[in-house]
Amino acid sequence: MVMNPLDWTHAWDDNEMMMYIGKDEEGREKIFMQVSRFVENGQARQQEILYDREIGWLNPEIIRGVDRDAWEEKQLRWFLDTHPDLVEREKAFLKEWEKQNSEG
Repeated sequence: MVMNPLDWTHAWDDNEMMMYIGKDEEGREKIFMQVSRFVENGQARQQEILYDREIGWLNPEIIRGVDRDAWEEKQLRWFLDTHPDLVEREKAFLKEWEKQNSEG
């Protein structure tokens, strides 16, 4: 099975969220969410990263095999299945993030 990064990406309006597995400051692998915005700049459309944050732990019951992509696919699918409100929660987080970052 080939992992399709588009499975872990959700776009709406001028925003995009992408879930992925990365390492925290202590080197532990966890699940992260990166949220970006598309900005028109003259003739070009650029993608600006707004934030990148840790959103969860990996499932220790999903055993890592030789095929890292298959392992990541299983981890991300598990996380989506166990967090069906993920997109709505991230949109709410973004709204609060924008509010906090526009003050000042």
